[in-house]
Amino acid sequence: MQELTGRLQALDPEASESLKVISYFDVLINGKVSVEALLRAAVTLTGCPCGYSPVSGKPIRLCPNGERTAQAFPAQQGGLAFTMDDGGRLWLEREGAEHANDALVLERLALAIGIAQGRLDEPRRNLNLALEEETAASDRATAIAALGLAPHGDYRILACYPEAELPEVSQQTILSTRYGLIRAGIDKNTGAALGQHSTPLGLGRIVQPGRLKDSWEAALVALLMASPSLPSVDATALGVAVHLIKLPVEALRLDPDVDGLASFFEQHSWAEETVAALCASSSLRAAANLLGLHHSTVQHRVAEIQQVLSIDPLTPSGVFRLNAARVALRLSQ
Repeated sequence: MQELTGRLQALDPEASESLKVISYFDVLINGKVSVEALLRAAVTLTGCPCGYSPVSGKPIRLCPNGERTAQAFPAQQGGLAFTMDDGGRLWLEREGAEHANDALVLERLALAIGIAQGRLDEPRRNLNLALEEETAASDRATAIAALGLAPHGDYRILACYPEAELPEVSQQTILSTRYGLIRAGIDKNTGAALGQHSTPLGLGRIVQPGRLKDSWEAALVALLMASPSLPSVDATALGVAVHLIKLPVEALRLDPDVDGLASFFEQHSWAEETVAALCASSSLRAAANLLGLHHSTVQHRVAEIQQVLSIDPLTPSGVFRLNAARVALRLSQ
């Protein structure tokens, strides 16, 4: 496929881009991703809002910034629309002239959604319903019961990127988030050590089945906070900061601590890893060991953080502010 794409690029760039669209959806179909993940792929490919109104159930509309809104198919709007075989509607909301592959994107999206709906196995469908934001309370309760979990048992959600594997997890799925596709699974043996992992892994809080969605949100935040020096992050260590995922992105971006930290990260290549280590350590020397640096080097960096951000990462209040700003910054990106 890559060789063919390269040849077409030399002969006809437009045809080459069309082939990339087909290949992109083929990969998603093979990955058995959810309907929302397929819609998010269409948004990524076109750069404009995309919607799906099924024959029954809630419509889904995704914006380029990743936000999801429930909206029925609009009767009058710019862009393209596509009617599926079962009567469902797809649409792209493009302002201005239609792009060359808009029609192809909708066509492949319709095909992919039809395949996804026809082959999604029952356990994966139930896990999707248990974790997705828009699921009605009654449907969520039914899905959780169908997962066969002990009503008062302890569970947590683990999260990683789709290309990685979840350790010791039997029930898992791939969910679409505004941060991209994320693999999620239920950890039924919460007391066992997961061991060392070189790839990013987020551990949600331990909850009873009725609160699996809360554990999923915490696991997602933990995954986003993973770094080369800390590839596995437990949401419990993030404390109340995990709830920042519920705030609007615009509100997070306007916070002065978040804005200052964003600028600081842009100016210093070492800043992000150093701040992560300071937030995860009990002392400057422990942070230095985590980074594999001499403590005097880290002391120099701490002095710069204190001067530029007016935050002292060696005090409890300073660590709290710095960690909250770090989480908010990542969630706002």
